[in-house]
Amino acid sequence: MKKIYLFLMLFAATALNAQVAFLKVSDTYPDYGGEQPEQQAYNWFISTYGAGNVVDMNNIPTDASTYKVLWVNVERDLSEGDFDNLFPVEKRTALSNYVKAGGNLLLTKKASRLACHIGRMGDRGGSKYYPSWNSSGYKDGNDVWTINAMIGVGHTLRDARQHPIFKDMTKGQYNNYTHESFPLIGKVKRSDDNCIWTEMETKAGGDTPNDNISTLNNFQSEWNCQVLAVWGQVRDYCAPVIVEFFPQNEYKGTVLSIGSNAYQWGTSNDYISNVQKLTQNALTYLSQGGVEYGYYMPYALSELYSTDDYHADFQTAKWFYDNYVVTNKGRFIHKEEDFPSDMKVLWVHNDRVGVAKEDFYNAFGGDAFKNKLNTFLSTNGGGNLYLSKQACYLAYKLQMIYEPNVWGNEGYEDPNGDEWSVNAGNLGYSLDASCHQDRSFHPIYRGLTKGTYHYDKGSKEMPFETFMLVGLTRRTDHNTIWSEMTRRKGTTRGNTEPNKLANFESDWNCKVLGVWGQVMDFSGAGLIEFNPASRGGKIIANGFAAYQWGTSNTDPTAIGNVHQLTANILEYLKRENEVKDCPNCFPIY
Repeated sequence: MKKIYLFLMLFAATALNAQVAFLKVSDTYPDYGGEQPEQQAYNWFISTYGAGNVVDMNNIPTDASTYKVLWVNVERDLSEGDFDNLFPVEKRTALSNYVKAGGNLLLTKKASRLACHIGRMGDRGGSKYYPSWNSSGYKDGNDVWTINAMIGVGHTLRDARQHPIFKDMTKGQYNNYTHESFPLIGKVKRSDDNCIWTEMETKAGGDTPNDNISTLNNFQSEWNCQVLAVWGQVRDYCAPVIVEFFPQNEYKGTVLSIGSNAYQWGTSNDYISNVQKLTQNALTYLSQGGVEYGYYMPYALSELYSTDDYHADFQTAKWFYDNYVVTNKGRFIHKEEDFPSDMKVLWVHNDRVGVAKEDFYNAFGGDAFKNKLNTFLSTNGGGNLYLSKQACYLAYKLQMIYEPNVWGNEGYEDPNGDEWSVNAGNLGYSLDASCHQDRSFHPIYRGLTKGTYHYDKGSKEMPFETFMLVGLTRRTDHNTIWSEMTRRKGTTRGNTEPNKLANFESDWNCKVLGVWGQVMDFSGAGLIEFNPASRGGKIIANGFAAYQWGTSNTDPTAIGNVHQLTANILEYLKRENEVKDCPNCFPIY
């Protein structure tokens, strides 16, 4: 998420005070090797968030209405039996109920074990899959202990460095590593005190080689989580020291575990500022995200970072995070998670070159995901759905329309002199004036910039204004649209037939809001609004190649229009049950 990453988390601590709590697990903070790390963490929390946000073991929150996040930190020398005494069954049950009710847990050091104690990880091979730990006391060190967010840097890379929990942290190359990592403690006295899953294993207890990316994929898929960091020196897929467990089944909240030995509070730590930043970033990240808007991703967030050279999916998710998650208007919806009951709009997006239709569909969950969408569209009078790029294929799977007859999988290409745009105001321009349709009045276009652009490799200028979405920059000809408007039984019609657009819209209970920028007849339908059917919810599908996210779309007018169009579509769908075609109801993004 977040970049998905990406993410700007500029909330002041005062804004979080009512959202973040610290669980005081005991009344005493023992001395540990001449340090009092739990006391140091507690003191920092008090100075940052205030003493009023400390709760004791008898007042664990019952839901997320008061505190969205509960931080549990245990950093002391204790046996497993001591840990069980510290968190008896009734306290584990209370923490489990908190997460089930939508609360989020930050678990640090030995508290990471609670991910299993509360039932979020469950069984592996017939036994609980607890993280292993060690308590070796303090000792001198001659190297810098770091955490590595470049998962599999020596093999197939999953780069999580831009996850919001790492924002503004010091990073670099340490201990002769050839990769970049985040230092958490330097050449000072420290404790080799981990609480981590040293091997990434699945529910079946599989033993996949650590140099095989399926080790990571299977681990993340089985436990519905993502690995955000491993030991600093690790270059393959073992020793996950930071793991984010997404909401799953009855567990509505997220659990974030930081169990690295390098994560050490105490006065001797010369990288304590990185420990503090990591902690505050994690608390901020977990505290953000409402449910008015949802953004569904079939991939773990870390998989978005290295998809292609231009990170289209990544930039899309980052924009949603920056503008909806951090403002508590939206949140990411992950695999296996039920949709929040009060979510009004769900955005489903996918923009990956070379993906076959059924591969895309299966990556999103296949028929099970389609059934969840059907339920969402029928809930509370109808949730509304925004489908973009390859996700437009879902309109066909939902039986709103026939299969898109253009599925562009072309890679990136250099510009050939024309800008790519959307024609919304002059549908049927080359036909008799009585056929012309102007859809540019629709609220989704409010605030977009119009212009006159070129087509046919730049040799011709359009005779009317359109909305440019990608300019003379490197781009991909990657459409998922209905280029020929055909009847319900698949009968083709000439693009210049006067009634073609009206018949198409009648056949499929929809309104075409835009065609390819250069089109002057009735073809190239790529932005379509499907009216509520028996389900109740509305769908907008936008499959234009011109709708391009990613670092290659550098024209400020073009990317500005992409942003404005997206914000308008989401706002329009949220308000669909309140206002109809109201151009002045939508704020300029």
